[in-house]
Amino acid sequence: MALESFRRLNAIVSLYEPPKDLKQIDTAVSQTSVVTDPPTTILICGWMSANPRHVAKYSAHYALRYPGARILTVETTTPDFNVRSFATQVQRVGPAVDALRADADPQLLVHTFSNGGAHKFCTISRAYRQATGKLLSVRAMVIDSAPGRVTLEKVLAYAYQGRPKPLLIRVWVYFISAMYVGFEWLAHRLFRRNDVLARTRNDLNNPEIVPIKTPRYYIYSEADRLVGWKDVEDHAREAQAKGWEATLEKMHGDHVGHMRKDEAGYWDRVTRLWAAARS
Repeated sequence: MALESFRRLNAIVSLYEPPKDLKQIDTAVSQTSVVTDPPTTILICGWMSANPRHVAKYSAHYALRYPGARILTVETTTPDFNVRSFATQVQRVGPAVDALRADADPQLLVHTFSNGGAHKFCTISRAYRQATGKLLSVRAMVIDSAPGRVTLEKVLAYAYQGRPKPLLIRVWVYFISAMYVGFEWLAHRLFRRNDVLARTRNDLNNPEIVPIKTPRYYIYSEADRLVGWKDVEDHAREAQAKGWEATLEKMHGDHVGHMRKDEAGYWDRVTRLWAAARS
């Protein structure tokens, strides 16, 4: 699916709306097997600073499986995650909330990526409730490579990802990362203030943010250097204890790289989740 198929609603929100006559869709789509009770809207919350063309690969797969569904993509930036106030974040996801409200009979499938995408979904859900007074109705949820915890090891892994850096820069990055983790620890000890990942973890297991009836798949792996696999499993067990139907799907890819590692297996899991949610 080309990015041109999407309509930009603002700097971070884009919407694809399928033709009213599905015969207009590419023949590759028309060959897709018929799905009973497909999603009407698919909400994709990308990982932090994701290239839109990379996220579009997931949109393309969804368009093949559910050709009649709208696809709503929401990007995540570092300021959204760490800097901007909640009020500003609510304003930025406003078009996404409006698009979700426009679905008269919502059958919503949510797919989040990494801590950034999980955090973005929680913001959207809170903004939706703030605007409507109602809980966002989510039929099924895929949580890919999340949620993690703030630790020096994981913050450094995020900061060091990509090309090797000169020693002086690596030392500076280590210093800044240690300061950040230390500040978050101190803020929690002194003011009982949770860091952004602790808040995201709490929100995902809060029935006022995610309906208790919503089944979820956690897709994760031990190869992920940015999100600890034990942190994901801890969160899933907590969700199960609170009443959610939470399934752990351990794969072998790196961070948000599970589809690249096993494309067929990845989409088989997603398809099974939706089928189970509608049964």
